[in-house]
Amino acid sequence: DTSPYVPVRLKKSGDIYSSDLRKVKTVGEFKTLTDYACRVMAKAGQHILEGHFPLSPYNLDGRIPCSFCQYRVVCRFENTRNRYRYINGLSEEEGMRRMAEGGTVYEVDPRSTEGD
Repeated sequence: DTSPYVPVRLKKSGDIYSSDLRKVKTVGEFKTLTDYACRVMAKAGQHILEGHFPLSPYNLDGRIPCSFCQYRVVCRFENTRNRYRYINGLSEEEGMRRMAEGGTVYEVDPRSTEGD
């Protein structure tokens, strides 16, 4: 049986199927994720209040968020005059490690606003 909220299957015993264990986080890992999300949201709010909200989409192995963005019509981002932030993917372990370190969160690259 699976839940629409948590994509894991439970055995009749209530245990999680071993193939779904990678989807489950410990209490500590969940705290790391939520703490990081709070820091990212606080930083985004700070940027908005300061009037600093440049167009700065990423490009990860040819995938860009613009393909799914609801604001494409009003965005003004044009890849002929603006630049994507080219980023490298991380393993889940590396991402969790970086979030747990508690360092700086995503910063907008000022070069991404050139041409505006």
